[in-house]
Amino acid sequence: ANPRSPGVLYNMGISYGGTGDIDTAMLYYKKALDIYPGFARALNNLGNAHIAKGELAAAIEALTRAVSIKPDFAEAHNNLGNAHIKQGEVAKAIAAYERATGIWPNFAEAHYNLGIAYRKSQQLDKAIAHLKQAVAINPAYAKAHYQLAIVYYNDKQYRQALLHCNKAIELGGAVDPKLIELLKPYG
Repeated sequence: ANPRSPGVLYNMGISYGGTGDIDTAMLYYKKALDIYPGFARALNNLGNAHIAKGELAAAIEALTRAVSIKPDFAEAHNNLGNAHIKQGEVAKAIAAYERATGIWPNFAEAHYNLGIAYRKSQQLDKAIAHLKQAVAINPAYAKAHYQLAIVYYNDKQYRQALLHCNKAIELGGAVDPKLIELLKPYG
């Protein structure tokens, strides 16, 4: 393999990232980008690495470049939303997640993230709609069932909350014992 090939360098980054060596992974993504600056997948992975290190401004910069190069890159829009949400920019996160789900309507993780962002902005109907979409796409998505339970509880729809809390438990998901206690009267 050609060590000057952006694809080889990108794959090296993925390999190091998979072992948890984020710094070395980033080095390889940057080397790939030095050769091919328009490598949207390398920018996406670099952005994710920056998120993992808490370097949110750098993540947003890399991910914004990725989606400007490849506007239909749903995963990069989703990751851009993740960077914005971690930075407390809920409206920008919602916009990025909306773009991701618009490009790829069956992207369960983006619907989940959009549901969480809507919950954070107290738009419970929209939160419910997107979390329900996430579990419709992936019925075994325990985290989405759990978040639906929380949103339904906050919306005073206790029976629905109980149903999704039980489903999350059945799927092996982590559930706050306090929520289980709060829902006992409705079981």
